Amino acid sequence: MKNLIYPTNRFNNQVSIDALLNNVINGDGWFQPETRILPLVNVKESPEGYQLELAVPGYHKEDFHLAIENNLLTIRAKQENKVVPKEEKYTRKEFSSHSFSRSFTLPKSIDAGNIKAVYEHGILKIALIHLPELKKEATRIPIS
Repeated sequence: MKNLIYPTNRFNNQVSIDALLNNVINGDGWFQPETRILPLVNVKESPEGYQLELAVPGYHKEDFHLAIENNLLTIRAKQENKVVPKEEKYTRKEFSSHSFSRSFTLPKSIDAGNIKAVYEHGILKIALIHLPELKKEATRIPIS
């Protein structure tokens, strides 16, 4: 069995199809607080380790908090509402604050002290590097 990275709370805070349809039928729109969905994640594996990519447009790098505890990587983000001046009149306002938390169980082969994160163009990229002694080099086997 491979040591893969997998989300520990993939189905927490997920929205049912019934809830989405109910919001559309009732005219409430798609983006109500009870219909927020966790950001989508790609996990790429390479000989050096793994790379997580979270689709989180609209945030700033200061909105994110990453922490590791007991081989559990937790990614949190909170986006605050901007204060709207009272003289501005909206007929409809759908922008709101958003927050999320996703956790991933890391394999023991990951160097927890060597994790790098970059946020650009709406994608949070997290590089998870294998411990040096666990990196496997490809070796060529001669055929006689």
